[in-house]
Amino acid sequence: MNTFSNILFRFFTFFAFCLGGLSAHAEYCQSLLKLSYPDVAMYEAKSIAAPVPHCKAKGLIGGNINFSVWLPKEWNGRFVMGGAGGFVRPEDNQALRLIGPSVLEGGYATASTDTGHQSDGLGNDWGLNDYEAIVNYAYLAMHRAVVSSKALISDHYGRPAEKSFFVGCSNGGRQALHEAQRYPNDFDGIVAGAPPSTLAVLPQVFWPSPKKCIPTHTTLAQHLSPSQIENS
Repeated sequence: MNTFSNILFRFFTFFAFCLGGLSAHAEYCQSLLKLSYPDVAMYEAKSIAAPVPHCKAKGLIGGNINFSVWLPKEWNGRFVMGGAGGFVRPEDNQALRLIGPSVLEGGYATASTDTGHQSDGLGNDWGLNDYEAIVNYAYLAMHRAVVSSKALISDHYGRPAEKSFFVGCSNGGRQALHEAQRYPNDFDGIVAGAPPSTLAVLPQVFWPSPKKCIPTHTTLAQHLSPSQIENS
């Protein structure tokens, strides 16, 4: 075998080995769909290569609470739940969004939930006359997603998480406080950034009419002189 043929043989051997590894990991991830829990249905699982090889699985709790779990191939034995801002959009995992790929690169399993409704994060019409949706958003869906994610992690890796953490900001910070107060056994450590102390302030931030009632330098400039604004 000449030099070129030898190089070509080595290349295709290595390529086939890599494909075999990827295929095995894909099958490993697909096994997540076989997991069964009370009131939980897993409906999607796939293998993803970046930023590190990991499985991503999606499930449905109680028929309306979606949750997603990211499971690195090289797990460090720890779990971090990501909060979600505003009125929550799908897969707004603040652990991944605020900390970045180092979460998975560091070997942390992580998860998120839509808290039981579909939204762009700003609209809240999903809560009209739907008290279950309101309670889920307020606190319950997060806890149920945490419990389901931990069960999935334990079954996937064959052992439970040694330590569990929560990272959230704004509404995610509010979720963090609810977790600490209502379900103190869910996490070993919690990061609660900029939490609103009451849901009563949210309409002022997101709803068009109340938002217009909040004075800012821009709106005040339409009615007051610069000197009045400066001295206000």
